[in-house]
Amino acid sequence: MSKLASATDLKHVGSEPILAEGCSETELARAFNWYNYVCTSDQANEFVLTYLKSIKYSKSDLKKINKANLPNSIGWMCRILSQGGHLPDGYQKRMEDRIRDAIKQAEPDPEDVTEEPKVVVSIQERVRDKTAELIGDLENQLDVFFKTGKLSFDVTAWMRQKDIKPAISQKIADYYKPLYSELYDAVQGNDSELKESYSHWKKAQLKTYLEIVRGFIAAAEGRAVITRASRKPRKKKEKPISVIVAKMKFKEEDKEFNLKSIKVTEIVGAQQLWVFNTKYRKLSVYNAIGHSGLSVKGTTLTGFDEKTSVSKTLRKPEVTLPTIQTAGKVALRKLMDNIKAKANEANGRINNDVILLKAIK
Repeated sequence: MSKLASATDLKHVGSEPILAEGCSETELARAFNWYNYVCTSDQANEFVLTYLKSIKYSKSDLKKINKANLPNSIGWMCRILSQGGHLPDGYQKRMEDRIRDAIKQAEPDPEDVTEEPKVVVSIQERVRDKTAELIGDLENQLDVFFKTGKLSFDVTAWMRQKDIKPAISQKIADYYKPLYSELYDAVQGNDSELKESYSHWKKAQLKTYLEIVRGFIAAAEGRAVITRASRKPRKKKEKPISVIVAKMKFKEEDKEFNLKSIKVTEIVGAQQLWVFNTKYRKLSVYNAIGHSGLSVKGTTLTGFDEKTSVSKTLRKPEVTLPTIQTAGKVALRKLMDNIKAKANEANGRINNDVILLKAIK
């Protein structure tokens, strides 16, 4: 039984997790939840020092780490390794890189200052290091939320202040997408393992956590688009919308269901798009994940939220389809939930069997 948690805590969250070799990111997320609930930031710092001592870090580096402001998640990973556990592929390297970055950024001890040859750092390494540093800042904000249950943090303003470049913005968004996907499934309650892992969270808090992470992704992807657009214009003109959608294949009209497609140019920048596959009678709704809205690449939609964009097969399309074309935003929010059919993730592919029903800006 773990000495970190009281008997009362153990009744709610169980004993300290031990991760076996080949463990998944989901199992790591459960472990993080356990430590966030049971342990303090001071303990997280102690875990880091204990682990680094065990792998023979120098006293000078230990002093620097002790003064560094590392996110609690680094402490949790060090604790797992110190207990003989394992981390998912790539996480130990990411953790060690973050620790080395903290040591590099720390003020040098006067006794240890020696002249060293200059090291040439590649652009890829700079992007990686800067990305890790910024993600560390966001992890610190999540720590604030874990401790207080709320977060007053304008991530868009923070990214603007930091002048984050497109390549780094996209890496930040990609880093948080797996967590967003997991939290979304946990909120929906469809996955029994995730439901159990987040059982000690109140539903309202879990939803807030989901929206915070979604905000990180939306702000990062929005930042990538904005900064690319604000670069010094090249001689080559930006593609007009008509060129962007030129290769899109769709069905302009269907006589069986008495349907006509909207203009394909309405897709670009839309926050929501409804489409209907006349061959398989599948109704799909696509929700944009960022402020820049949906777009098109070839014959495929881009910029949509893979978790909230779904497809369902209609048993009575003649009843449902006219409703979509006349319904407002509020009515459309509940429409998919009211259709009694299995929901599948929408894949974004549009073809000659698909009618473009409605786009909402």
